[in-house]
Amino acid sequence: MTCYPTGSVTSVPLAAFRVCAGCSTLVRGSCQTCRKQGERQRKTAHARGYTYREWVPFRRQFLAALVEAGILPICGAALPSGPAMQDSQCRSNHLFTFASDDGSSLHVDHDPPLQDHERQNTAAVCDLNRVGLLCQSCHAVKTAREAWGVAKCL
Repeated sequence: MTCYPTGSVTSVPLAAFRVCAGCSTLVRGSCQTCRKQGERQRKTAHARGYTYREWVPFRRQFLAALVEAGILPICGAALPSGPAMQDSQCRSNHLFTFASDDGSSLHVDHDPPLQDHERQNTAAVCDLNRVGLLCQSCHAVKTAREAWGVAKCL
């Protein structure tokens, strides 16, 4: 971000106003009301089918399968028989993203997203050919689009 000096105080340019895709209110940045509503509607990881007992070993298995196939575990990576991972802006921009901006690990993402009736089915949740890696930023954009039909709401 560029800062512009004004005397002894540094001012930062303000974000432009935009119309919130959820409620059509004019906002600067993210719409707090819609974001909070979305957070309340989102179920827990366990309720969405990601149990620790199955998901953690599956995640390790997926990462090992990528390495075994000679594929770097970066944002947009998937097995050759897996999804195209078109939601990876990192891959589209030829970036090798090994971790999210905040230092957290990459998200193992289902593509296509799990349907409600599949969430309790371990075979559907832990399908190596249905997942790929996304960094936190790319995953957040995809999740927002799927949940609220917006390009980006964060």
